[in-house]
Amino acid sequence: METGTFPYKNGFSGPGINKMSKLGVLSNITNKRETKMKAEKRSTEKMPNRFCFTLIELLIVIAIIAILAGMLLPALNRARNSAKRILCTGNVKSLASTFILYADSFEYFPSPYDMPKENGTEDWYYLDAVAELYKLPKYRAQDAVNKRSNPSSTIFYCPMENMARYLDSTKFGSIHSCYGVNPFAGGTSAGAGWYAVKKRKAARLPEPSKMCLLMETDGAGMFQLTKTCTYAETYDSSNYFAPKFRHDKCLNAAFVDGHAQTMTRIKVPCKESYPARSDAQIQNTIFSRGEVYMQGNATYTIIGL
Repeated sequence: METGTFPYKNGFSGPGINKMSKLGVLSNITNKRETKMKAEKRSTEKMPNRFCFTLIELLIVIAIIAILAGMLLPALNRARNSAKRILCTGNVKSLASTFILYADSFEYFPSPYDMPKENGTEDWYYLDAVAELYKLPKYRAQDAVNKRSNPSSTIFYCPMENMARYLDSTKFGSIHSCYGVNPFAGGTSAGAGWYAVKKRKAARLPEPSKMCLLMETDGAGMFQLTKTCTYAETYDSSNYFAPKFRHDKCLNAAFVDGHAQTMTRIKVPCKESYPARSDAQIQNTIFSRGEVYMQGNATYTIIGL
């Protein structure tokens, strides 16, 4: 190496280097930098496009979500309704246990027109009397004014029933019970007409596992199998004794022996299930009356459906 010349880090020689060579090297470096910057710019411009959906892709995602929701929502609704049905079954079972406890103490099941109300009269508000006797929370007509109870917490309310309708006496009835008792189980010594039934001791009922004690109705404290539920939002005083199939064409019922079960329409001998049958055929069943004839009529026989 000549005296006075030495290499630099950027590749230039000492003072004796050729100027043209220096310009060529600078040009090469500049070109490389520009090429690198252009490449980085292109990469940054393309980067956001990798994370954006096209309209078609977005529509496909929305369609998939809609399909999944359509598949899951019915299942969720069924699960919710099933939970309500189970809660209703528990209510029926609890009420049956209460009536059996009453029968153990008084020999008879509680019956309408035989239990005193708060004002001393006798009426089918006997459900209020039973609730008061056993400290059961029950919504009553006067509670609408006094605000003393939570309607949804009572075992007299089925969660499948519309709450606003349940609280409205002009639409549901003043008894405020989703469950009605079989008048032929306890009988009644007062009143007249179809509910004038001879009282029988609970221990003497012949078929406790087959005779219905209580079931879901449309607002009455008793059930009458010869009535058909209208399923209307308005109050129907002539048909609110009818069995009401709230749970996907099923209802909950409890029997004299205390067991409760969910029953389909075909298993309930009522006018709604068998419209072509006569009232006598519907009422004269073990499900309704038991095996003995009623009202002192020796020719009165028990007929199956």
